[in-house]
Amino acid sequence: MTATEFTAIVEQINLDKVIDNRDYALLMTVWYTGCPASQVLKLRWGDIKKNFNDNYVFAYQDRAGEWNDIELPLQTYQAIRRYLQVANRLETIRQEDYIFTASDRTRIFRIPSKKTLSK
Repeated sequence: MTATEFTAIVEQINLDKVIDNRDYALLMTVWYTGCPASQVLKLRWGDIKKNFNDNYVFAYQDRAGEWNDIELPLQTYQAIRRYLQVANRLETIRQEDYIFTASDRTRIFRIPSKKTLSK
């Protein structure tokens, strides 16, 4: 996906709805970290930490089995917090809870398609 395509998709998202805030935070996380979507969908609240530079990071395991720390840009971290706030989960989320959940609070397993986002 090009930067132009990413911008076009993000601009279509209506942040008045919980699901759209989720999709926005999810897309921001994938785009700005370069982390595979499959890994981002496994992200739990306790995986996000502040490092020694006061930046937010999370660890993920790559295909070779190596663990890597990925910096989470502040804008992306704020999008995740906004999604959790709008979903009324920010105050109750536990360290072991998945961040990105379906509307019934189960874990989601795939990124929404462009077609789904444009509805």
